[in-house]
Amino acid sequence: MAQQRGEIKRRSLDLARDYDVLLEMEKLSWEINFPQFSFSEKGFRVSLISGVQARYEEIYVYERGNELVGWLWLDLSAPRKGGHIRRVQVKKEYWGQGLGRQILWDAISICAERGCRAVTLNVTKSNERAVRLYTGLGFTVVEDFGERQSMRLEIPSFKREPQKRK
Repeated sequence: MAQQRGEIKRRSLDLARDYDVLLEMEKLSWEINFPQFSFSEKGFRVSLISGVQARYEEIYVYERGNELVGWLWLDLSAPRKGGHIRRVQVKKEYWGQGLGRQILWDAISICAERGCRAVTLNVTKSNERAVRLYTGLGFTVVEDFGERQSMRLEIPSFKREPQKRK
């Protein structure tokens, strides 16, 4: 059963330890975003391994307690242009709890720390939950590719996480 409260913590990806959970999330994301195409586990694994080995890519997982609840894959190869979010996913049983928003705030913060001026991502237009999340944080559409679109957030303009009252 999914926990309803508690902070999430970021750590670097441990491919051997985390792969099965990432695979589960990626398969669901693929069904939502690319239903007309077959999912390739081999393609995902090869892509993920190349991301782990890439000098300018950072892959993190997010845990609540000891459970992996989400993950983030950033491409930071062109910081003057911006960091690019290759993946941001949350386990389905945690949807609607604000974890995607927390992970995105973290991604934006990481990009800002690395000197990026903006953050970009691509999204399938029919994935309304994701589009609402991104636009709610201030991302705007910069290019339309038919079923998909590219979005961008200028780092100085993002809506910061509200401070918790003490």
